[in-house]
Amino acid sequence: MLITNFFMDTPPLSQVLCARGAGCLSRSAMGGSRSSTRRLLRFQTTVHNIGTAAFLPH
Repeated sequence: MLITNFFMDTPPLSQVLCARGAGCLSRSAMGGSRSSTRRLLRFQTTVHNIGTAAFLPH
C-alpha cells in the first residue's frame, strides 16, 4: 500500500537552507536574499511492508 500526501508551501529562503546547500534550488534562488520566498511542492510518502520478510533498507 502506498500513501502520499502533498501540499504547496511558500517559505522564505532562510527556512530551506538544506535545499540550498544540496543544490536543489534554481539558479535564481541561489543568489536571492534569505527573506525572499520560493514556492515548494512538499510531499510525504509512506510505504507499508505488508509481506512477511524483514525490511532491509539498503
